[in-house]
Amino acid sequence: MTQIRTISEFTIQLFKLLFKVLALLLPLLIVYQTMRVLFFVANHQEFESVGFFELLRFCWYGTRFDVATLSIANALVLLLLLLPGRFTTSRYYVNLVCFIFILFNMICILFMLIDIEYFKISHRRITFDFLQVVKNDLSISNLISYLLNYWYLFLLLIITTFFLAKHFIRKLKAYFEIRELQFTFLQSTLVLIGTIPLIVIGARGGTQMRPITITNAADYAESNNTALVLNSAFTFINSSTADDLHVVHYMDDKTASLYFNPIHFLDHNKPFCKQNVVLIILESFGKEYIGYFNGNKTATPFLDSLMQSSIVFTNGFANATRSIEGIPAILASIPHNSNTSFIASSYTSNQVTSIASLLKGEGYSTSFYHGGRNGTMSFDSFTRLCGFDLYKGLNEYPNQNDFDGHWGIWDEPYLQYYSKEINKMKQPFFSAVFTLSSHDPYSLPEKYKNTFKEGKQPIIKTIAYTDNALRLFFESIKQESWFKNTLFVFTADHSTWTPNPIFQNSFGNLKIPIVMYSANMQARRVSTITQQIDILPNIMEYLNFDQSYFSLGKSTFEDYATSDVGFNYMHNQYQVFNRRELIKFDGEKVTGVFDLTVDSLLQFNKIKERQADTFLVNYAKSFLQQYTQAMVENKLTIGNYFRTLNNN
Repeated sequence: MTQIRTISEFTIQLFKLLFKVLALLLPLLIVYQTMRVLFFVANHQEFESVGFFELLRFCWYGTRFDVATLSIANALVLLLLLLPGRFTTSRYYVNLVCFIFILFNMICILFMLIDIEYFKISHRRITFDFLQVVKNDLSISNLISYLLNYWYLFLLLIITTFFLAKHFIRKLKAYFEIRELQFTFLQSTLVLIGTIPLIVIGARGGTQMRPITITNAADYAESNNTALVLNSAFTFINSSTADDLHVVHYMDDKTASLYFNPIHFLDHNKPFCKQNVVLIILESFGKEYIGYFNGNKTATPFLDSLMQSSIVFTNGFANATRSIEGIPAILASIPHNSNTSFIASSYTSNQVTSIASLLKGEGYSTSFYHGGRNGTMSFDSFTRLCGFDLYKGLNEYPNQNDFDGHWGIWDEPYLQYYSKEINKMKQPFFSAVFTLSSHDPYSLPEKYKNTFKEGKQPIIKTIAYTDNALRLFFESIKQESWFKNTLFVFTADHSTWTPNPIFQNSFGNLKIPIVMYSANMQARRVSTITQQIDILPNIMEYLNFDQSYFSLGKSTFEDYATSDVGFNYMHNQYQVFNRRELIKFDGEKVTGVFDLTVDSLLQFNKIKERQADTFLVNYAKSFLQQYTQAMVENKLTIGNYFRTLNNN
């Protein structure tokens, strides 16, 4: 056996060894970059401003995140490769290393492939709470549906895994043979010890003080393009430890409350109005699809007509891009301000203030209806946390023949069922219903196949179907005794992808309808910026609620609006805006300034040309400070808020 006797020989053979290790992993870098290009091509509508050379630049910068991902995913494999001892050349050991390599890297590649299509729904790379979605929604029927609809992704996974495995197995056997001939046990041990810091540096993304995170992608691209720098395996791994928020402190609490105050009390000297409240949450109903706002040929004739007699918040915005994020924002004024949705976080152990909990204190009966499978995105558990008396899902629906084959019960039969359920409720009541037919894959019941035509987007036909289902729902309830004493609130859980550039960016993509209707109300348009988290305080104000309560939303009726400002989280950055300016903020510094009066598409970052609006920056800091305090210190109710305040 050839032994290394001099330092120079050791150095030469060490470099040869490390080169062979890199040769084993280099094809993975090529795969990652290929996946990035495929991701760009499949979602090019989201990145229309990105040209060829800019894409190359993003690929280059993305290598840093790819190396970090490879280092984490293959850390165990690398250690096993360098472990000293003759047993490492046995057939069983080699097979074990191959199995670990294939398994870990197949999972990483699977996330990237899934995101090629899932990004169209979430508008951001996959994060750790994606497991919550999979856990609740992955049934045999759904799995079969995914395999049929996205067969090409699974085929790509199989082909990629096959070639990676073939390459790795062939190179691995040669590697162990050469390594064992060259190094003694002691020398192999030294190589192993010396390599560990290199793996750590690779996993951290460099030698800087803090490991790179999802937010670092903003160092290389505008926030709406950071998805091209990142890869989905990195965002999943990085967000798996991002559940724990850290309280930020930018200013003293008294100053913070001048910009935003989460304690609400309207001293209007009016008696509380015990109207029933029905909240209708419409799946993926972006503002674009509603003719009332756009004056176009509409897919929503019923909603358009109803809005003529309603309070319409014309500047409505979502705080979410997915249902699992939108429901907490709507029901409990909990915005999505991190890479983990509230429902999938550890903070679900907190007590929360919700529409249901506040109205239950006034003697309301409360219920939540959703035609999807019980347990979907843990909506049943979350509504219990919110204080709802009753949750009904697919399991409780009486006719399973109305199942759409994908998500749950078609909207038309479910809303007819819901109309009968409302009639059983004890008044006053607060009830919420969440539709689902306008969700991908945008299918229709057989009898409506030729009734609702597909427009520029496949979702339009299902928007029209749900709008018609709402019309039939209102026809079935408008003669009921409780109807005229009921406030109906309409909104969307989030918007969806659109080819229209107005709605493609991180400002336009969040535009949704927010509407209040009651049979005897005076119609008006409210232009104050209104978000999902503002629905709770707006309902309370409309009912003349006369108790103090905690909410991260604000009243946006123009008579009482404290500020005409929106705040949300998009593309791994915070953004705060009024009707003139939008600012992007990474938690430490302003990263973008956009003039909405001339640049609603957010194409021109003016950060080098103009200073950000001071009020907006301070509002963002105030909101973040109070949000993190409320989440970390369990201060989402007024009792806990003042109890913690007194303890401090």
